[in-house]
Amino acid sequence: MHHWLDSAQGPPTAAAIADLLRPYGERDAFVCGPAPYQRLVSEVLEQLGFPPDRVHIEHFETPEADEPGAGDRVTTVEVFLNRQTHELA
Repeated sequence: MHHWLDSAQGPPTAAAIADLLRPYGERDAFVCGPAPYQRLVSEVLEQLGFPPDRVHIEHFETPEADEPGAGDRVTTVEVFLNRQTHELA
């Protein structure tokens, strides 16, 4: 697992991501992060020849504001912090 942090490595470039991923061509790739980062990593994985069935991308979806009933939806999330579980709406 590798985390890319702009504060540590600077903004990602295709060349930097390719250098990072090249040694792992026989493994599955799991991509999570902001949409522009996901697009960049996906493009690099494709250029490096990673098979699409070994590229897994985590997508987060939120209801569009103009969808019927979007304002009525309540979503909860559980956060485990300092050995305590907190539920947030």
